[in-house]
Amino acid sequence: MLLFRKIVIACLLFTTTSFEGFGQNSEKTNKELNLYLEGAALMAIATGDVELQIKGVTEAGAALDKTSENSDTRLRITSLAEFGVIRLITVKMSKALNGTELTAQALPPASNNFAGDGGSYNGVVTLTTQDQTLISNIGTCWSGAGVNDGYTIKYTYKIKTTQGEIVNIDQQTLETVTFTLSDAN
Repeated sequence: MLLFRKIVIACLLFTTTSFEGFGQNSEKTNKELNLYLEGAALMAIATGDVELQIKGVTEAGAALDKTSENSDTRLRITSLAEFGVIRLITVKMSKALNGTELTAQALPPASNNFAGDGGSYNGVVTLTTQDQTLISNIGTCWSGAGVNDGYTIKYTYKIKTTQGEIVNIDQQTLETVTFTLSDAN
């Protein structure tokens, strides 16, 4: 029995010492990783409906108010643009107006939460039923999700001053303004 124990112990020692030479460590090793970037183009209007009213006058001969303005709209955005992708925001309205016009202008955000490449503002755009560029050259950016975050959109509703043009609008006209965020290229 003693001889058997000596043989088992010898075999165990031989087995444990023989495995030491098989493992190797190195100062370097390589591993390939596949990295993907999935783009995102998200946009939302963070405020409610807008009411623009050109008021009448109460005295004959008094000048009309020709404009009504509103800058309450906040247009929030998240854009994750892949290399070489430039985006833009276009705007249009649902139906044409006669004798009046509606303009929109993108202004810098009212808060400091906007980060990234928010693009170039294209000034005042007179709205039609065709898409027109409001903001161009948008890269990767995000506006934040707070109350005052996002591009400020200033609407101006005014009577055209063209001689002889008839102002043909009901007491209340409902327009739908559509903003579209898309790739420019």
